Amino acid sequence: MSRVALCVQNLPVPDDRRVWREACALRDAGHVVSIVAPCGSGQPRHEVRDGITIRRWTPSRERRGVVGQVSEALAGFARTARELRELERVSGLDVVHVANPPDGYAVLARALHREWKVVYDQHDLCPELFDAQRGARTTTARVLRPILRRIERWSYRSADLVILPNNSYRRAALVRG
Repeated sequence: MSRVALCVQNLPVPDDRRVWREACALRDAGHVVSIVAPCGSGQPRHEVRDGITIRRWTPSRERRGVVGQVSEALAGFARTARELRELERVSGLDVVHVANPPDGYAVLARALHREWKVVYDQHDLCPELFDAQRGARTTTARVLRPILRRIERWSYRSADLVILPNNSYRRAALVRG
């Protein structure tokens, strides 16, 4: 029986149905499961739901533009790191299962504890997602795309296991990481 933490930044849980289903499947397989996620409106910071411990952090207020996205992501990383350290202190962890966007959580988990097994669950190709949001030909995209690709590559290399939703993502992972 492993102690598993699932980490997500872009949606609260159980609203993020994919992460919630993964957590329930892990619980049903006999693992002790915790989730670290942002707090949604009216949700408690900590709760146990259906045998799954949920630790929520308060997201920073939304800001516009790239600087806003970067500052929100960095705040999410810091708050997730705090919650993972607390889970490790209280009950120990064996596996940290991270979902993107943003990329970088696998790198964070590996940096926090070298002994944890890290599962990188790639929900989106972040460089392409950024291009779709900002426009692939903008100066911002041209500057940030190489940085996003490098963080994605580090995420692949930091993980013990990479979960991909389809063969096109698999091809991208094999080429990039």
